[in-house]
Amino acid sequence: MPYLAYAIPILPGQSERAADFEGELTPELRAHYERLNREQNVRRHMEWVQPTPMGDVLIVVFESDTPERMYRPFEDNPYDNWWRARVRAIHGFDPGAPNIHPAEPRMVFEWTSAPG
Repeated sequence: MPYLAYAIPILPGQSERAADFEGELTPELRAHYERLNREQNVRRHMEWVQPTPMGDVLIVVFESDTPERMYRPFEDNPYDNWWRARVRAIHGFDPGAPNIHPAEPRMVFEWTSAPG
């Protein structure tokens, strides 16, 4: 199963909000989020807040057979508008801005145990 993983710096004072993604999902937002995940073949979505000497970062991991589907254009709907505003407040950038181009992280190491 392919994974997509990335880390995003968190603005000072926003770590608790970053950790409360699930708490911000209203029933309507959750329904939209779950529909998007099904459409993009997401099997698992995990997030961690990692303290570092340079400030906290949000580590995000998605498990999906088709991670390339996750790079979809934003639409003018309540979920996408909420998501873009949330990312601006927590991370300091607009993920839908024309100068933001998603790039997949480059895996530089993998270890797997030998069978038996």
